[in-house]
Amino acid sequence: MAPMLPPLADLPRAARAYIVLVVCAGVAIPAVLWPISPIVQGSLPKLIYLAIVVQVAGLMPIRHRMGVYHVTTGPLVAAGLLSPGPGVALVAWLFSFDGRVPGKDTRWWTVLVNRAVFAIAHGVASVIVFRLIPSTSGALPVKTVVYGLGLIALNWPLTAMAFSLLHQRPFWPLLRENLSLATLRSNLVLAFTGGLLYLVLLQPVGYWMGIGFLGILVAVRANMADANRHEEMKTQTLELAAQALDARDSYTESHSVRVADLAGRLGEAMGLGPREIDNLHLAGSLHDLGKIGIRDSVLNKSGPLTNEEWELMKTHPDIGADMVAKHSALAHVAPMIRHHHERWDGRGYPHQLQAREIPQGARILAVADSFDTITSPRHYRTGVMTTQEAVVDIASRAEVWYDPAVVHALQRVYPAPAPKRRVQRPSRKVKPKQVGAAEPVAVGEGQ
Repeated sequence: MAPMLPPLADLPRAARAYIVLVVCAGVAIPAVLWPISPIVQGSLPKLIYLAIVVQVAGLMPIRHRMGVYHVTTGPLVAAGLLSPGPGVALVAWLFSFDGRVPGKDTRWWTVLVNRAVFAIAHGVASVIVFRLIPSTSGALPVKTVVYGLGLIALNWPLTAMAFSLLHQRPFWPLLRENLSLATLRSNLVLAFTGGLLYLVLLQPVGYWMGIGFLGILVAVRANMADANRHEEMKTQTLELAAQALDARDSYTESHSVRVADLAGRLGEAMGLGPREIDNLHLAGSLHDLGKIGIRDSVLNKSGPLTNEEWELMKTHPDIGADMVAKHSALAHVAPMIRHHHERWDGRGYPHQLQAREIPQGARILAVADSFDTITSPRHYRTGVMTTQEAVVDIASRAEVWYDPAVVHALQRVYPAPAPKRRVQRPSRKVKPKQVGAAEPVAVGEGQ
């Protein structure tokens, strides 16, 4: 489970202002759009039916290792085609409960922001379709495409700006990272699903046939659950391989597991998406896989390595990456494994890449790997650093060995403890000197 976001009061000032602005705009959108497209009384039964479908779909999310996917877009698009503007905006506000209890599982402000973004995106997109495209026979496919594109143009930038301000990352790179061709395709498919549901409801038996949408959702969830089980089996097999490799040396036991965990936490601190964080976990588990090709006399040598042995040791990133690259399901993490020993200044190995030539995932793995190495015992040195000593040591090498952005993320994951406040003891009250009283003389002082 992802960690709960901070309370609203603890967010950066710009993020707080943006959240308040989005929520206020979402609250106002039904009233603002009412004069353009008021709710028609004859559409109320179908709108209520779609509101129920939206709520049921909201309570049936599709869970995946990279996150939770909500499929309310389809019935919301149908509601927007049926009652554009305030109708669909109110449905988005009132019938999007996804089972998370505000205050217990999530923050209140995240619930309000999510629903406000839904209300704004669907309210505005539906009105654009209503105003620009006449309701003629054959216009529904065009309406559906324009509606879907409108949702993408509104929903994703609004959400990306929130993440940009929350994690203090540039807006455009963040938007480009998350708005892929697959995302566009998925959103358009869901929009077409909404168009089909709207078309079904126009038929005499539409209420009965509309239940089929929920049947499709149940089937998709079952297939996804099965796929998740296979994905979990694959991941556990890879983790078992990493643990078996670590077991060759008692000093590095569970090293790969810890590196994978820290790499994921660094990715979260940098505002990376669920897919990127998942890839970091995978690459972290396998980053030392190439050491399987290094003989034990070198891998477990207690003294310094000879030049020949060191050159052999430096081949392990290439060995591991080449092994991983042979498997299509893993090939995308091979560059992270190959380059996790490169340095920001270009003096690392195996290919002497520098700065942003090094894949971002490899830069993150480099910090996670170094942090675990210097905070864990090793046979070639005595003593380990504390967490704070390790953070200071790695920070001193930013822009030389490590990406400064990743170092900054490490400092957020392990913040420096606040300095202890000195407790001032209350000053002793001095009795007022009596007139004519003798002054005491300190011992040892001359007169």
